[in-house]
Amino acid sequence: MGDSNNKRIFGEIALLTKLKRTATVQSDDYTNCAYLNKEDVEQIQLNFPHIAKQFKDKIKEYKDEKMNFRKLMIRNIHYLRELNDNIINEIICHLEVKRYAEGSIILKNGDVSNKLMFLRSGEIDIKVTNQVSQDVEITEDNELLFDVLNTGSCFCAYSFICDDAQQLQKFVAKTNCIVESISREDFFNIAKRYYQLADKLDFIREKFEEDETDFDFFRYKQPNRIFTDEVKNLIRKKFRVALTKFIKKYRKGEADIPPALKILKEFQQDRAEKQQEINRLRNAYAMSMLMGEGINQQGDVDETDAKKRVNNSDRI
Repeated sequence: MGDSNNKRIFGEIALLTKLKRTATVQSDDYTNCAYLNKEDVEQIQLNFPHIAKQFKDKIKEYKDEKMNFRKLMIRNIHYLRELNDNIINEIICHLEVKRYAEGSIILKNGDVSNKLMFLRSGEIDIKVTNQVSQDVEITEDNELLFDVLNTGSCFCAYSFICDDAQQLQKFVAKTNCIVESISREDFFNIAKRYYQLADKLDFIREKFEEDETDFDFFRYKQPNRIFTDEVKNLIRKKFRVALTKFIKKYRKGEADIPPALKILKEFQQDRAEKQQEINRLRNAYAMSMLMGEGINQQGDVDETDAKKRVNNSDRI
């Protein structure tokens, strides 16, 4: 890659971040080197954070191919696209690397993940199954391919911030894969220092409340090419025409949604019904606490008794 002379440093990426070393350094002459180990750097970060920041700012300037691609991966997520370079650099510094062999299960249905994951190399199959029970053997008959993630894609894009957000899909390494991830704890710690990122966390929470997080992944797409307004309008027109044709065929029963998507919709419906029941019981319990003894054996609020207690409280 190049030569290094006096007053140059190297090896700082592996010490300041959770990434692997990005280059091999070999001496071509008699050389004296001073060094800092991991513990030294941790003390510097603790006692002299301004020095550690200077090192990290230097990492931001690197034109390394992998570093550039990491920035593209992060900005591929729509809610992180507008973050400034300092925040993107902080996220990169907290990425951890893990390798998966072809056929390895990265996450399965029902798993809970506390990491936002990026696929830096390889491909991942996304599968759904119509069998919820762990006792049922998963076969080609009850497991369907839903999508394929390409290099640069991300998954657990919403669920990583929630303790009980279970995966509806299974993620399987289609090829040998390199996955880089940032933990929820590190993500939150960065958000404490940058209000712009904290606002994005509020956005993710809103999506949870609106039940818009079932597709918990984003496929990677190359940075947008610049099109003229005329080309953009033609693309929009073509999309509208195709969508209109599909809707007409769907209503006539001549077309149907993919089987894998049907399964997901069934899971979503089942989960929504369970959530409604939980909310009903919570409301009933809250009313009982406010009214005293306003719940019957079926878990329903006794409206007559509740009204009496409200009227009594109004008189008081």
